[in-house]
Order: sequence, then C-alpha cells, then structure tokens
Amino acid sequence: RIASNSIHDGAHLWTAGVGGECTNITEKIQGMAGSSLTRALVTIIPATTQWMWRANIQKAPMNCSRGEPCMNTCTKNFTAGSEIVVGMLETFGYVEEIEEWKTNPRNVDIFQILYCETKTILGDGIDAGGANDPTFWTIHPSLDRLYQYKNLVNPMKDMYWPNGGAPAWSKSSIDNTACSTFPYPSKCASHHASEKIAFKIDTLKEDGGYSESFPSNIELLQMMSPAGDYRLSYIYENFRYAHCKSEGYHFPEVPMF
Repeated sequence: RIASNSIHDGAHLWTAGVGGECTNITEKIQGMAGSSLTRALVTIIPATTQWMWRANIQKAPMNCSRGEPCMNTCTKNFTAGSEIVVGMLETFGYVEEIEEWKTNPRNVDIFQILYCETKTILGDGIDAGGANDPTFWTIHPSLDRLYQYKNLVNPMKDMYWPNGGAPAWSKSSIDNTACSTFPYPSKCASHHASEKIAFKIDTLKEDGGYSESFPSNIELLQMMSPAGDYRLSYIYENFRYAHCKSEGYHFPEVPMF
C-alpha cells in the first residue's frame, strides 16, 4: 500500500473520519464481490466518495430536516463512477482487485449499493481537513517522531515532492502539487511546496532565539528533519519503541553524533 495511506490513514478514519451505514454493507455485498474485493471496496469508500462528489456523480443535500434521512443523492453514472473506483483501488494498492471489479458481473449492483443506497458521513478527520479535528493532534506527533527517527537511522534516499520536482532539500525545488490528480484534476490549495501553512509555529532564528512564522510546506519539511536544518522548538527525549519491541519488531538505536 502507498505510504501516505498505509502509515496512519486508518487512525484518521476510525477516530474522526467516516460514519454512516458503511459498517452494515459488508455482508450485503460479500456474496456478490467475494471477501478480497469487498474488503478493498469498503476500505476506499471515504476517498472514493469525495471523488464521486467532485465528479458530480454524487450530490450533497442543500439541507436536511430533523428526523429525516440525510444522505447524498446519486446520478447513477456507472461508467464514470467505475473509473473512479478503479483509480482509487490502484491508489490504495489493490491491484489484483481491479480486475475482479472490472469483470464482476454484478458490479453495477454493487456500485448502486455502495454509492447510491448507503449513507456515508465524512468527518473532519479526512484528508487536509484533519487539522480541524482535535484527534488530529494525537495522531501526528507519532508520525513526526517516526519521520525524525528515520532520518537519523536510515535517511530517505528519494525526497522528491509528490508528482515530480526537485529534491525537497533543494532550494530550486519547484512548486508542484502533492495531491492526487486522478481522475479529475484539482488545484488543491495549500498542498503545494511553496504555499504557507495555515498556522504559526515557533522556529529557530539565526541569533539562537525563536519567533513565530508561517513557513511553506517545503520549508517545514526541511525544518523538521534532524538530518537537515532542524529549526523547531522541541526535541524528542528518545526514539525507543517499546510497544513495537514487544511485538518482535526491532528498531536500531539512533547513532551518536
């Protein structure tokens, strides 16, 4: 699975990402799709629903009355919808399931159940909106710490900005989007290398003091790596992962400099 999804997307989804009736449809479609394809289709529902809306295949209600069902309506454009399903299966690494989906004789019925009859609620924990939800801030320090550990023990060899561009550490790194462009391109504001982050952080100045600033995405990436120009206002006491060790996973010690 691709790293951006496999590392921590599950935490986003389970804590503040998705709700509705998704948990009730597994048994309903398993007889038509089989276990492997069913698991893949249910997993990609949150991401796929967004693209369905962007492609005007699903439409959100303008308003909902109290006590009445409140869910997206579906235009039942299966051809365009199926392209999105295939794209999301590929994005999430479900390569073998793509052919299963394309050749399944009941894929139209499955599509109808998943996207036209099932109520899906996307919360603030999804994608770029995640920072609006308090649970975001309990998830990401662990990813930040792991990223720093990785750069100390075995630095990443390929630091290209997603979708191309110069290495992230290069001053000439071009401004390139970090969001998916399949199948309906989006400007993806705030995801570009040179765009400023939305909140102030304390960063180290040349005189040794700290001041609040709005670094760009690529500047923040540089600032948070101990293998680069580290300029954030905190350091981690250690990089021990006792819970991983207890499961048999060994993390090499951080080398002393």
